[in-house]
Amino acid sequence: VGSEMCIRDRGNLGNVLGHATETAPGSNAWGKEVEIKGLYGHHLRLGRGPDGTLSLFFLTMTRELAYLRQTAANSAEWSAPVKTDIYGNDIYLGQDAAGRFEIGIIGTMGNALSHVSQKEANTDSWTKERDLKGYVKQLEMPNNADGTLQLISIIALGNQIYHSSQL
Repeated sequence: VGSEMCIRDRGNLGNVLGHATETAPGSNAWGKEVEIKGLYGHHLRLGRGPDGTLSLFFLTMTRELAYLRQTAANSAEWSAPVKTDIYGNDIYLGQDAAGRFEIGIIGTMGNALSHVSQKEANTDSWTKERDLKGYVKQLEMPNNADGTLQLISIIALGNQIYHSSQL
């Protein structure tokens, strides 16, 4: 069964996090949208772990990076949100060959680029935030065929496109 994550504006309650599940694969018919734990956020990123569960990464309304996971694959139930004490203007999600999530963070101070890595797939264990010594406007973290990540960014000064490969 497919799944969709969305942020909907519900009258005066903007940025409410919601979830709807497709009724059958490819049907384009959706079940009722439900709010997720009364959460509000923006800059939503979604990934699937090796165990099949979806992980939802987002910035809270105070710009703190937070995440939660489905309690089981294909479930409408979600874990409690985990806040990270990492703040940013935007986040980007990659996933390495072992299924670990990699998160690029465009920071709140001059768009400084930083990075955190999941220590082991399907866990809440993360590396400390690392400064990548760059200032960017936009970032993407696609995978190569061998599972390594590419870091492609538009730098904050001059709009030049830069590229770096995971070693």
